[in-house]
Amino acid sequence: MTSPKTFRMTAVAALTNASELCAEAELLGENGHNSRAAALAVIGLEEFSKTVACTLAGIFPEQSDAVWNRLNDHNVKQWIYQTFAGLEDQICESDVYSSLEPKAVLLETFRALSKSEWGNVVPTKKSANAAAKNDQESLNDPRMHARPTEIMTAPFIKNAALYVDVEKGELLLPSRIDRRHANYEIRGLAWSLEHSPLLRQILSDDHQWEAFAGAVRGTPGAGLSIEEEVLTPKKSAMKELRRLPETATWDQIKKEMERASRVPRKNER
Repeated sequence: MTSPKTFRMTAVAALTNASELCAEAELLGENGHNSRAAALAVIGLEEFSKTVACTLAGIFPEQSDAVWNRLNDHNVKQWIYQTFAGLEDQICESDVYSSLEPKAVLLETFRALSKSEWGNVVPTKKSANAAAKNDQESLNDPRMHARPTEIMTAPFIKNAALYVDVEKGELLLPSRIDRRHANYEIRGLAWSLEHSPLLRQILSDDHQWEAFAGAVRGTPGAGLSIEEEVLTPKKSAMKELRRLPETATWDQIKKEMERASRVPRKNER
């Protein structure tokens, strides 16, 4: 299992990378390269999300593997970022917390993230992908808007900004991502980074970290809500195969696959 210290170092490194991506996105935008600027800003948001996720993994080491294994999906990282940003906004705007110092606001944000009643802080890839698709579709739903909007959600902006595509017989170029899109994504990333020096300081200092992590773990009901994967026979087989040594024979592999395929899913028990 990866140590909490390593997750702290990873969180700081991801935060540094997010800051550099933000600066590079601003530079590209200032020179008229709006689509690439938007794409870099979205990637920066994902790196900031990684900082949040790795901080949580360091606080709850018993759940760290489950957190880390989900971070190879872009929409999962977008989900984590949106959850964190939404909670931070809610706390900053609340009359109850309006007089709190920035460090106390940060602590309350991570305390809220640790409470299971907030929902799944770390979703499955399937849920995150479905949420991203639904968010984008709702922006173009005539029942919600008088006409289709040109706004795109962050996951779709990155692909649109980098790739030539064809949709419904129409050629789509990266240049359709204009200055408005770039400014919106850059501002979102810059806003998050403005609040990051304090988190970096906590992650980098053992004494501050122990106090911070202890306060989050001590929150009533604390414990990350990680959406559970439904283990299909195929997933069960792959999980078991990873446990076999590299020297496993083909007969051993077949036996493991057959055994895994007979294991009932949790919702079938």
